[in-house]
Amino acid sequence: MLDPNTAGFTTRAKIVCAILLLLIVGGVSAAKPANATIPPLALDGVGTNTTCKAPNCEAQLLTTTQGYDVVLLIAECGWTYCPITISSIIDSSGLTFTQRVSYAPNDKLWEFYARAVSP
Repeated sequence: MLDPNTAGFTTRAKIVCAILLLLIVGGVSAAKPANATIPPLALDGVGTNTTCKAPNCEAQLLTTTQGYDVVLLIAECGWTYCPITISSIIDSSGLTFTQRVSYAPNDKLWEFYARAVSP
């Protein structure tokens, strides 16, 4: 046979334990999370002219100091007339360039980008 006073005590103890557990969990979740600092955008590499053996070819050598850089390539042709079209960019380091913008009423302008995974 259960004593009514003992049964009440265990119910009160359970309620107090539940409240304490909620306070502990609430305190842990209210703690500030660790924030990673995002470095500011900055130019950390510039292409330099290099030789290109194929006809109608221009080449640039580019080095960077950081990984996960976005490499932009902008090409411009002509002032009032441009006889060429750029359809792709070939990279000896394995970067895959995607065309983002092209503009061509008289002058032709292309912008390609690639994301580097290492410096």
